[in-house]
Order: sequence, then C-alpha cells, then structure tokens
Amino acid sequence: LNCTRLAVGDVLIARLPNPIGRACVYPDIGQPAITAVDVAILRLDDNLDRRYVTLAINAPSTRSQIEEYGKGATRFRVSTGHLKTVRLPVPPLAEQHRIVAKVDELMALCDQLEAARNEREAARDRLAAASLARLNAPDPDTFQSDARFALNVLPVLSARPDQVRQLRQTILNLAVRGKLVPQDPNEEPASELLRRIQGERELTQGRRNRGRPPVQRSGEAQWSGLPQGWIAAKLGEVASKITDGAHKTPTYVREGVPFVSVKDFSGGRLSLEHTRRIMPAEHSVLYRRCDPRRGDILLGRIGTIGRAVLVETDVEFSLFVSVALIRFDHANVSPIYLRNLLNSPLVESEFNRIKVGGATHTNKLNLGDLRTVRLPIAPLAEQHRIGMKVEQLMALCDQLEASLAAGESARSRLLESVIHEALDSEHATAEVTDATSASSIAKRKRKPSSLRS
Repeated sequence: LNCTRLAVGDVLIARLPNPIGRACVYPDIGQPAITAVDVAILRLDDNLDRRYVTLAINAPSTRSQIEEYGKGATRFRVSTGHLKTVRLPVPPLAEQHRIVAKVDELMALCDQLEAARNEREAARDRLAAASLARLNAPDPDTFQSDARFALNVLPVLSARPDQVRQLRQTILNLAVRGKLVPQDPNEEPASELLRRIQGERELTQGRRNRGRPPVQRSGEAQWSGLPQGWIAAKLGEVASKITDGAHKTPTYVREGVPFVSVKDFSGGRLSLEHTRRIMPAEHSVLYRRCDPRRGDILLGRIGTIGRAVLVETDVEFSLFVSVALIRFDHANVSPIYLRNLLNSPLVESEFNRIKVGGATHTNKLNLGDLRTVRLPIAPLAEQHRIGMKVEQLMALCDQLEASLAAGESARSRLLESVIHEALDSEHATAEVTDATSASSIAKRKRKPSSLRS
C-alpha cells in the first residue's frame, strides 16, 4: 500500500485538496499509526520548532507556492519533489518559539472573540426570529404594536444577508395579507374588479376561449380572514393569458434576438445583457404563440419555480419552456402588486400545494395547475398603496444589505490594519530587544579589557 509509519512530532502535509498543502503536527495518540502516499511527511531535528514550521507551511504565501506546483486533471496533487523546493522563512530558534507563543496568544483571543460574537448573534437571531414569527402569524390584538416594534428593531437586528432575505419575505407576507397598509371601506371591492375582468374576457376573448372550460371558483378558494373588500380568486380568473416558451431548444447564434430562461431573472429583475440569442426568423415563429410585452409577468415554472419578475422593456425576446408568461388587465390589477403576490410566501405555499396535489410531481409547475393557484386580491386602490409601501420597504432592505456589505469590508480593513500594526509592533520590539541584547553583549565583552588596562 506504500504506507509509512508515523513518528510523534512529524509534520504532515496534504498532497491533495481541499485545500492542498495544509499541514499539522502528528500528536502522540498512544499507538502506532501509518499514513498513505497522499500525505507527505516532514521529519525535523531539534534545531527547528515543529509548531513554527507548521504555521509557516499553512501561511498564505507558502500555500500559494504549493498550489502553483499542483498538477493533474482528475486528481489534483503536488509531488514530494516539488514540496522539497518550497521556500520557508526560517528565523532563529528562539524567535521561532516566540512566534509560536504569540500565535497561540492571538488565536486564544480570536477564540474568545468568536465565542462572544456567536453568543451575541444567537441572542440577536432569537429576537429577530421571534419578531418575524409574531408578524407572520399575527395576533389581531397585538399586531399593530408587534409590527411597530419589528419594523423598528429588525434593521438593527439583521446582521447577515439571510436575515435580510427573511425580512423581505416577511414584508411580502404582510403585504398580501392586508397587514401593511390600512383598508378603506369606501373603495370599490375586489369582487367588482373580478366581475369586470370576467365580463371583458367574455367580450374580447370569448372566441379564443371557446371550447375551454372556464375556471370554476369554489368554496375552497374562499379563505377566511381576508380583509374587508378583498376576494380570493384563482390565477386563471385574473390573467387574460397564461402560456410558456419554446418546448424545443432553438439554434443559438452569436448575434440575434434574446432568448430568456429562468437564469436571466435570477437577480430579481429581468436582464437581457447575458441572454442567449436566436435567429430572428426562429423568434418570429415562437413569438406568434408566446409574445412577452412590457407589463407582463414572467414566472419560473421548471427548476427554479415561483420566481416572478415584471417585464420592463420594449425589446422583443422569446422565452424558453422553463418560463411562464402571465398577462392581465392593468386597469384592474396592479402589475407590481401581482408580482409581489407571486413572490410571497403565501403563494409559494400554493405552488407547493399544486405540486403535491395536482398533476405535478417534480420541480415543475404545469400550466393547467398554475391556473388554479389561489390569490388574495385587494381593491385596486389598495393594490397601488401596497405596491408603493413594499417598494419603499424593499429600498430600505437594499440599503441594509449595502450597509452590511460595507460593514464587512470595513471590518476586513480594520482587521488587516490591526494585524499589520501588531506585526509591525512585534517586529519593532524584537529589533529593539535584539539591539539591546547585542549592546549588552558588547559592553560585557568590553568591560574586562578596560579593567585590564
């Protein structure tokens, strides 16, 4: 097996990733042990401190040397011959001992800082989670005070990007449950919107829908607890068109018409900058059936499902089968409201429901099942108020994420400064100590000669 017996104090170096070149000192485990060929052994005499050599090998400058020597497509590794050529900084033995002692001291401080930070973040996480839970499952008697408290403290408590994502989802959840803005009993109820949508559909699209059974509303869609003036409807009742993109992969070209898949709106907005391109003639054929326009909603329905974006461009493009196109009457449904609704946790649970109970059993939303997704529809004026409020709060979330990123960058710069300052101070102290020692030795050597004279 080409194995080697280990001795206590051997320095072991990994010849394989990840990461390649990491090193440790083999401890006394009380019994014999061997190692395979994938581990290099560095056996030292007493003129070198094993702990220092290990620290030197694990240093970024040394590890970068080792990585440069790595070879192999299937099994990336570094040879022992190349390891022998790696250069290490080797100070005097006494200084090696001092470096190891200082590193141990600083690492102990790092452990204390990490423990304190983990304890603080755990407490912060518990408070943030409790605040979000009270908002996502609100108590009518305390909701207003809970909401004021949460929206005041969550920006302070949110210290990580995943917490900001939770905050975004909570905002959407409140929005689509009618908890974000007040209701006005004098506004036209959403039932009138739905009646108009269905009436206009009968007039303008009756011939197109002839032969297709209408989407039937049922008591199942009548959710309890909807605010005054709201109504539960199905997506097929609200949308005037639900379709998907090309079912066959087209021929891609360097220059042509954008061909959009789910990856092109993974950032939360549709971007045509890095889309694949297809021939205009092929686009023309696809566009007859699936013709995305400004104001439509695109929804991921295969792979990454449920992510919705608004089309905010007049540039023509085609869609892949993984994307559903949803068109609706903007005079009765706010585009921003519907996009937020489709991205909310409430409708995400609907997507999961139809995947389990409908014809869909994979990570896919069938168009027929998609038409049955239940939606809470607010009065039109309230839809616009909700959209404005959500945009305002999401802008604050953007600022919070930016401040977290800037804070992390500032912390990194501060840490680098502290390390450099510590190393410079230590180096200066060592120089002073060495100079003082040299001066003392010189004086001791000179003193006897002066006495003799």
